[in-house]
Amino acid sequence: MRYLLSGFALFLAQIHAQAPNPPNIIIDVAGTVVMDDGSAAPPLYIGLRGMMGAPVATQSAEDGSFVFKGVLWGHYDLMVHPMRSPDGRVAGPYAGSPVSAKLGEQEVLETGFDVEASSPASLRVTMSNRQIALTGQLVDASGQPAADVSLAFVLNGNWTESGGRTDGHGVIHASVRQTGDYHIYVVADQSSINDEDYLEQHANDFPMVHVVEGANAPLSLKMPATQ
Repeated sequence: MRYLLSGFALFLAQIHAQAPNPPNIIIDVAGTVVMDDGSAAPPLYIGLRGMMGAPVATQSAEDGSFVFKGVLWGHYDLMVHPMRSPDGRVAGPYAGSPVSAKLGEQEVLETGFDVEASSPASLRVTMSNRQIALTGQLVDASGQPAADVSLAFVLNGNWTESGGRTDGHGVIHASVRQTGDYHIYVVADQSSINDEDYLEQHANDFPMVHVVEGANAPLSLKMPATQ
């Protein structure tokens, strides 16, 4: 019996020695950052923020290419920032904001992605500096203009940088970067942005808005009594 146990222990030790330890496995992640018209984006800082360790950052080249060297296995969120001069101003042409990031065929801009041996080797990040302007009127539950209200526009269930605010007369001044169907949310504070319960609870506060290229019909929104 002792010899059987010793043999089994040796067998387990051999398996453990041969099995990969994902956190210690590193791979390179390459990619390209382009503008939404297909041209190369100006040089940008591209970063990966994971659950373990410090963020990984690199800079894209003039042709839009970039490479993250020695990335550990794990889940990462993508970060894109403009190049800035020492005084904080954007250096070079303004590239706008990311509107898409694909790892292979998978859209990962809002969800992040897993780095593993089977991951496609290339990221494609699309930037856009276009704006589709939206205007209209927001009133409260009693029909009075709702002044100084922050609004967020959610496309396909994902928060974006799109949004706007009402002025002192409840007039909406907003913009989005993509066409599509948007849910609109009142944003009371920054914590609402990442609160999935808030998204679900307030998904039907306002009718969904269909945004097209060019001019859009003025919005006419009324806040629910519970808002």
